[in-house]
Amino acid sequence: MASGVENNLSTEILKYEQNTFVDGHAGTSTPTQIQEKHPRDGMPEWKWATTKLVICSLSLIYGYDIGNVANIQADIYEAFGNIDILPWVALAFPTANMACIPLARRLTGIFDLRLILSGSVVVFFVGAAICATSQNMNALIAGRVVNGIGACGVYQCSLSYSTAFASPVEVAKIMGFIGMCYSLGLIGGPVIGGAFAQNIHATWRWAFYINLPIAGACLLAVIFLMPSYKAPSTLSATQRLWKSDLIGCVLHAAAVVLLNVALTLSGAVWRWNSGSAVAAWVVCGLVWAIYLAQQAFCIGTTPEHRAFPVHLLTHRTVGLLFLTTCMIAVCHGVALYYLPLFYAFAEGYGSLTTAVHLLPYICVFIFSSIVAGILLPKLGRYNILFLTAGIAAIIGGALLAHKVTMTTSVSHVMGFEAIIAFGVGLGLTHGMSVANTVLPREHRFDAAALMNMAQIGSIAVILGVAGCIFQNVGMDFLRDTVATYEARTGADLNLTSHDLRQALGGVASPLWESGDADFEYLAVGAVTRTITRIFNIILAAGGVCIGGALLMRWEKLEFKPAASKVEIKAEV
Repeated sequence: MASGVENNLSTEILKYEQNTFVDGHAGTSTPTQIQEKHPRDGMPEWKWATTKLVICSLSLIYGYDIGNVANIQADIYEAFGNIDILPWVALAFPTANMACIPLARRLTGIFDLRLILSGSVVVFFVGAAICATSQNMNALIAGRVVNGIGACGVYQCSLSYSTAFASPVEVAKIMGFIGMCYSLGLIGGPVIGGAFAQNIHATWRWAFYINLPIAGACLLAVIFLMPSYKAPSTLSATQRLWKSDLIGCVLHAAAVVLLNVALTLSGAVWRWNSGSAVAAWVVCGLVWAIYLAQQAFCIGTTPEHRAFPVHLLTHRTVGLLFLTTCMIAVCHGVALYYLPLFYAFAEGYGSLTTAVHLLPYICVFIFSSIVAGILLPKLGRYNILFLTAGIAAIIGGALLAHKVTMTTSVSHVMGFEAIIAFGVGLGLTHGMSVANTVLPREHRFDAAALMNMAQIGSIAVILGVAGCIFQNVGMDFLRDTVATYEARTGADLNLTSHDLRQALGGVASPLWESGDADFEYLAVGAVTRTITRIFNIILAAGGVCIGGALLMRWEKLEFKPAASKVEIKAEV
């Protein structure tokens, strides 16, 4: 039975391959250069099932590590202080992840996937261990950076395994399950982390320790149970590594890190008109300009080896998939990070109660993601999925941003979040399956990196943007609230900017210990208004998603391989 499935994969998927794979890209074919076998030919079915299980398990802990610090930052602050860099406990992981995607993309196309995945899990393990044993804030943030670097390789390898071993129909379903596991981890992270923090015997450190046995088990499974795979090439690994755009990889990492540094420190630590803030933005802009110029004009590299797969953006379908996936990821990131804040401030909920009120989001997300994964190969109308996703984001974002106040019924808020979740589930992970279908096989590792940037990179960037808005607008609202209250009552609250910053961070602050219930109610209202302003990001992202979906081809896509082409040409 298994043998029949494997033979079908060869005849149905790979008989169309007529091009050689030169360094992961198409070239001139000769009969001796054609790849004749699909990677799953001769592979036992249990090994493919194990591969899918490991990929989903790694996606689960990947999502968990993005969200596990959401409810333990107050405990970390009590242990280490340093309110100014506390946001980096959450931001370091996705920023490091986004910074390393181009390098991970290159490594997965050069070396054995199993080797890269094993090394990535080890790095992830080391990062978790550093976080769990850290003795100061700097060490903890460094551990989160290492954690994020390892997670980048883990997720890129997961996408690459799906690309290399799955048929186009299978990819849609696998990406649905990967998205489901990732979101389960993302939602479960705050719950599990908060539960450990509230346990006097475990403490917040176990939010990181718990990664170690899971990562260890996954590492053993990767080494002993998962198949090897190396992208075919006529060049040696050393030659391909030498041809890689290492300059672009460094510039990409520097640009991403500097952007989030400028966003998080401007206004919060540095005044916007201070020399430090101006210098940060000037350096950030300069590095971005150099990076974009280097990629556009292929300085020190060639078009096919650029750090960012620019050539795929000229493909109409893939370019619009990237845009719409970015917007859906923006909605996902804002909803999952700021809905818990809303429940914490407006309703006073703890981590466990907050998690319960996020169940509509996660349940609807899982449902719509699985349904989309099943229907997409059957219907083929991918543009309808993204159009519906954008409409849902606009409706849900508008309701959260303009209808929610402190007095809004919690059931209404849960309904609004479910609308957003429906749209996010339809499109967050399914761009990969569409790209796999419209692109020749030799470009699919590049497509995996592009969708990785869209899904994870967008979250990293938007968290920096949203955090900047939250800190600056929130400070303005709190200052206005303090000034208005003092003028009306004649009281002198004697609150400093540091006190207000602590209050916004959700940690212990003299503001919340004033003993004046009326003032604290007004302060909570100010923070709540700040959060609802941030939900406008979802509204805007939904609008852009609709625009991208309307520009997509109105076609019924057949989820089977198309003939391989020598190069990707711009579509109009």
